[in-house]
Amino acid sequence: MALLKPFKPLDDKFPLERQLGIALKVDERRETSMPGIYAAGDLANPLMPSVTTASSHGAMAGIFAQQSMLV
Repeated sequence: MALLKPFKPLDDKFPLERQLGIALKVDERRETSMPGIYAAGDLANPLMPSVTTASSHGAMAGIFAQQSMLV
């Protein structure tokens, strides 16, 4: 599998912790190393691309993002 490179202008503005090239490192709440920035799907889990997994992670990220705004 070829590793992709992050988009440089975006990467300069948001220096997020990465794993495996372009993949973002996320915690169990799908939050990246920058508070308030969430990632899901292939961007957070490139080794197991799956529509079902991406949908699940996207829903989780949305729920946790909403919860973080209410606190």
